[in-house]
Amino acid sequence: MHFIKEPFDTFESKYNKDHIEEMYKAQQDVKAMEKEDEPDTAAIAKLRVQADNIRNTTPIRIAVDDITPESLVIELSENDSLLMIFDEAGMLGNFNGKYNGGIPNLDLLLKS
Repeated sequence: MHFIKEPFDTFESKYNKDHIEEMYKAQQDVKAMEKEDEPDTAAIAKLRVQADNIRNTTPIRIAVDDITPESLVIELSENDSLLMIFDEAGMLGNFNGKYNGGIPNLDLLLKS
């Protein structure tokens, strides 16, 4: 599995390294404007639109292996799509309630 997943991990790492400066700048510009005594809501909205056009203001993730259903929802909302690749069935235990008191949470898998 390492050889299959490696190109995805390499691309993810390179993309994040190449775009980290613009991600941080977009985050800081919005935070600085929000802290002003009388923030200009139109300017903040414009900056947020620009930040959204940067693809993402947080580092991307392409492939996941061991993840909980709750974390998967967050990752999908931030990245639009993910590759779930793993060599063991541990992830299925997570969805079957391993960290949720034995209550299965299969909705996301079923909807996928």
